[in-house]
Amino acid sequence: MRIILARTAGFCMGVKRATEKVLAIARRSGEPVYTYGPLIHNRQVMAMLEHRGIRARTEFEDDEEGTVLIRAHGVPPDVVDELERAGFEVEDGTCPHVVRGHRSVARRSAEGFDVIIVGDRDHDEVIGLASRARQDCHIIATPEEAGTVPLGPKVLVVAQTTFNKEHFQTIVEVLQSRKPDVEVVNSICHATTDRQEEARRLAEQVDAMVVVGGFHSANTRRLAEIARDTGTPTFHVETADELDPANLAGFETVGVTAGASTPSWITRTVIDRIREAPGRRSALGRAWNAWLSLLFDGNLYVAAGAAALTYAATRLLGLDLPSRWARAALMLAAFGYIFAAYVIGRRAELLAGGPPVTRRADFYRAHSGAMNAASVLLGLVSLVVLIPFGWLSVALVGAAYAVSMAYARLMSPGGGGVLSVLRNVPASKDLVAATGWTVVAVLVPAVAADGPSVYAVIPTAALVFGLAFIRSVMFDFSDVMADRLLGRETLPALIGVPNAGRVLAVIAGAIVLVLAGAAWLGWFEGRGRLAGWLLLCPAYVLVYLLVFRGWVTASERRCGVVADGGMLLAGVIALLY
Repeated sequence: MRIILARTAGFCMGVKRATEKVLAIARRSGEPVYTYGPLIHNRQVMAMLEHRGIRARTEFEDDEEGTVLIRAHGVPPDVVDELERAGFEVEDGTCPHVVRGHRSVARRSAEGFDVIIVGDRDHDEVIGLASRARQDCHIIATPEEAGTVPLGPKVLVVAQTTFNKEHFQTIVEVLQSRKPDVEVVNSICHATTDRQEEARRLAEQVDAMVVVGGFHSANTRRLAEIARDTGTPTFHVETADELDPANLAGFETVGVTAGASTPSWITRTVIDRIREAPGRRSALGRAWNAWLSLLFDGNLYVAAGAAALTYAATRLLGLDLPSRWARAALMLAAFGYIFAAYVIGRRAELLAGGPPVTRRADFYRAHSGAMNAASVLLGLVSLVVLIPFGWLSVALVGAAYAVSMAYARLMSPGGGGVLSVLRNVPASKDLVAATGWTVVAVLVPAVAADGPSVYAVIPTAALVFGLAFIRSVMFDFSDVMADRLLGRETLPALIGVPNAGRVLAVIAGAIVLVLAGAAWLGWFEGRGRLAGWLLLCPAYVLVYLLVFRGWVTASERRCGVVADGGMLLAGVIALLY
């Protein structure tokens, strides 16, 4: 089955702007933060905002205080006046396209124009538009209503920003046939128009359409209507749980689009569910897909990357190990730690509120019992196999586990205590992850065996820490808005995806310089050639960061294959060397 995702699917500018604005207010404000009514028509996002302490309300008491954000749809002016008189600080998150309609209605109404608003009578945006009219104001939504609505000497026609463009044009033609000089302001935003036109084109090209978004979202419902009008079987779902893959069996090509208030992670989970459709996939194909899910979403692939990177680090350090099985024990310890630590992270992600925002978290939710049991077992194994190397090695891994669990606690509702300040440390999640990799792949082997000099440990640690940090941030690229909603100060969420990509490229370049410089200075004591070959790892990272980053981060699984592939590459190079 071929799946085509609409280019315009997901958050529009107005929704994104309002969401980021309220999150910024919550981050800096010590007082309660509210939105006047639901910020967007998406229950999952609203649940995540509530977890951040942001409440949606329309009724307030006089003795309350805090900040109220006016949502993207806008509100009547008297609502703002009442909030300010009550003592609230009011922040305006109204979409600029809606503000344009407000200004047109207010200006022309003051000049004596009657106003006709084309839209849904009970929609909040339409109510806000109507409140700006001083003269007669009529709200219509059909050509039939356009044929009977009273027309004064001067008439202004405006549209709800998310109204169907073709229906609006039809209504305008009816009005102009009755009164040619009506003034028309096409206030339907370009994003809505582009989204609707792409949905129509896509529906005409595919065998079935899936529209993702809230059932209470007007713009999402219109996307579903447009797709159905083409005659293409259309399924409107709010989450992946509502989509039965069996309903898509037999379709060769499925198109997917999403409403303006639908976050990207929900759309990704729906696409994943579509891939489960039986179709013509054989039993062998379904088994293969299940194995891939276990490998990548079940933490086996990333844990294998940790074992491979540990092997490369032990070779680069030139460790004097008692047997070849000792090296395997160190690799097993790294495998077990990374597997268990990432299971801890998945559990924390679910406890953080809202739906699972990644495939890994969704896999954990579906198999939490087995994953928890496996993590406990491998966690114990990672500690037991280190006992022959001394209690310092065991203590280091134990401390790494403690840090992982403490950080996970920070992300839990109400968790953290005095350590909660770490929530606001830039890229703290990625720094903690990279530190854990460095401990198990470099520091534990270094204290477990005699031989490595500090001069070899420093560049080896730089290699492992840098690759692990880049790997962690790569997964953050596709989860920027989710990280902001959950309060995670990741690098892309803080400085934007383009700037974060440049930072990672600089880090990869720094790894090259550190490794090359250490080899040139003789710090690796005869293993300089291996260090030279390992330069292929940061070079590989630079290639996908500078050339293929967008392609890599477009898919969570693809990101895992490529990013963790750099760890496996290090192990292969060390093995061949």
